[in-house]
Amino acid sequence: MTAVLEPTTSHDYLLSLQARFDATRPACPPFCDGTCTDLGHFGDAIMHSSVPLTLPCTPDMKDANTADVELVVCRYDALEEPSEEYIDLNIERSGNLIYTDAVFTAQQAYDLGAALMAAARQLSGELQVFASDVKIGDLIEVDGGWMHVYGVLADKPSDNVQVFVTADPDEFSDFEYRDDNPEHFKLGDRTCIRRRPSVGSIR
Repeated sequence: MTAVLEPTTSHDYLLSLQARFDATRPACPPFCDGTCTDLGHFGDAIMHSSVPLTLPCTPDMKDANTADVELVVCRYDALEEPSEEYIDLNIERSGNLIYTDAVFTAQQAYDLGAALMAAARQLSGELQVFASDVKIGDLIEVDGGWMHVYGVLADKPSDNVQVFVTADPDEFSDFEYRDDNPEHFKLGDRTCIRRRPSVGSIR
């Protein structure tokens, strides 16, 4: 019969917990930036973080100072607890933290992103969007001028987006030429559009 040796000190006990955790913990998620093994390891728990995504914002329309929104994808693993995934949002202005620890689940983050995009469509300004996000009814910048979009064909296997445009939607004689000569983009190409504000709710 094999005897089971119990840790003799609290230090030994903590080391045994860490050994159990390291032997069974899940692999790092794809977004992990690699700092988990030194900065994020807490014995029987570990924090995985992505490289921060930093986006500019305006803290106050009357304030000339700029600010940044920082998004970090996180997953917390612990020995005797279920893993937790979330997105951490921070806002900084001139190096001073305005608000921190706004935490979103995946669903909450998705809903927030959708709501922000819907709200952006209510504005009349120019937007830089991926070619795959161009919609019928948009105005798109082509050769320094603005053209009406009347058709979009996106094909993921070929990484190609065809955008059909016309200078005047009422000038039907132009359509035959435009049908044979659409604008070509890659799915991830950025292009400048003007989108007419939608009527009604932003949702």
